[in-house]
Amino acid sequence: MEIKKWLILQVTLTLAVICLLLTSTNVWAQNTPTVLAEDNLKTSKMLPALSLNNLKGEAVPLQHYLQDGKVIVLKFWSAWTAAHCKPCELDLQQTSALQKKWQQEDAIELITISTDKGGQAKQMVQDFLTEKGWQFEVLFDEADELQKQLDVQTVPSILIADETGQILFESYHSRKNYQEALSSIFTK
Repeated sequence: MEIKKWLILQVTLTLAVICLLLTSTNVWAQNTPTVLAEDNLKTSKMLPALSLNNLKGEAVPLQHYLQDGKVIVLKFWSAWTAAHCKPCELDLQQTSALQKKWQQEDAIELITISTDKGGQAKQMVQDFLTEKGWQFEVLFDEADELQKQLDVQTVPSILIADETGQILFESYHSRKNYQEALSSIFTK
C-alpha cells in the first residue's frame, strides 16, 4: 500500500513539474519585455506573409489585418495550458477585458494565436472559449511557423505590430509591460 501512495505522489509531482515547465519555460527569465532599436520601441522583425487557419478551417493571411491601419496585438496562447494553469487563464481573462476596450477604441486589433496541436485542437479551443464566454479571433500556428519566424519561445507571449507589420514590442508573460508599450505607441 505504501508503494502505491509513493507512486501516486511521484506521478503527481512529475505532472506538477511538467505543468510548471510548460507554463514558465523562459517566462521568468524573460519577464522583461524585449524592446530594441530607435525610439525605444522597435525590433528588426516584421509580421511575416503567412496564412494561418481560423476556427472554421479557413486560411487567413496575416497581412489581411494590416489593411485596416490598426495596431496589431498578437497573443500567443494554448487552451491546454490555460485550462491547467490559473495564472494563464487569468491572463486570458484580462486579455478578454482589454479586447472589449480596444474594440470600442477601434485602433487596436487583437489576434490570438493558438499553439495547440493535434486533430482535436480546434474543437478543444472552441469549447474552452465557449465555456469562458470569450470571443477572440483565433488563428492556429499548427506547424509553429509563425512562432519560429518571430522567435516566440513560450506561451503566453505578446507581440505588438504597427500598421505596417513592424514588430514594435515583445513581452513574455507581463501584461503591465505591453499595456505601457501600447500607451507609448499612441502618445507618439
